[in-house]
Amino acid sequence: MALLVPTLQQFLDLRDGTTIGITKVKLLSASDTLTVPKPANTTANASVSVVRNAGEAAVTATQSAQTVTLVGTAGQTITVVTLHQFVNSGAEA
Repeated sequence: MALLVPTLQQFLDLRDGTTIGITKVKLLSASDTLTVPKPANTTANASVSVVRNAGEAAVTATQSAQTVTLVGTAGQTITVVTLHQFVNSGAEA
């Protein structure tokens, strides 16, 4: 299990005070982790989802606080969407 480094990451501030994070990563193994800023809801899987384009294989995403675990196929590119109350860049580590 590897800690993934995003190939793309963007945050969008919404008018209601929440922030949507969009992160693209490439799996290095069948099960890798990604660290994100503090999620809006720390209940397991409440603030994380994976979106797929046509033809992309399914991936399972689970969230535990700031750690997102992705299970899929090594070499697969994943798009992860996360929900946050606010993002203080640099505070996610």
